[in-house]
Amino acid sequence: MQDRFTQGIIAGIIGWFFQAVFTLSLFALKVSKLAFADFGAVLAFNHRAKGVLEFLLAEWIVLVMQAALGGVFAWWMKGIASANILIKGAFFGGFAWFTIFTIATLYKLPKIYPIGSGTAAIILTGSLIYGVMMAWGLLIINRKFGVKN
Repeated sequence: MQDRFTQGIIAGIIGWFFQAVFTLSLFALKVSKLAFADFGAVLAFNHRAKGVLEFLLAEWIVLVMQAALGGVFAWWMKGIASANILIKGAFFGGFAWFTIFTIATLYKLPKIYPIGSGTAAIILTGSLIYGVMMAWGLLIINRKFGVKN
């Protein structure tokens, strides 16, 4: 548990949980037209999820990607000082949002492009929540177990 990448993966899962609660709640309430799972579904199936099983698989893809991003973030924190880690986490989450939306725009992903400004703002907020909560999770895990590498 003192491995930096493993801690980052766990922190990424923590960030995913809080992001998923926020974005899926707004998606279920029809405030947002897209969920992160829609991006995962389009990348995996070339269409938005059709049914519960496809939606769950797409959300699993998002979970794995965000866990991996947590590992990348943990290694990034090794290269720079970990002061202000929550701000750096928000930056990281915002950068992930920008990257996702750049891909959606450049490749005009079916059933996703164009993305409305309201949905973009909600997903940006979800990405910021992801980044901050992932960084907070990493901070807690680092304090509890320390890090050897």
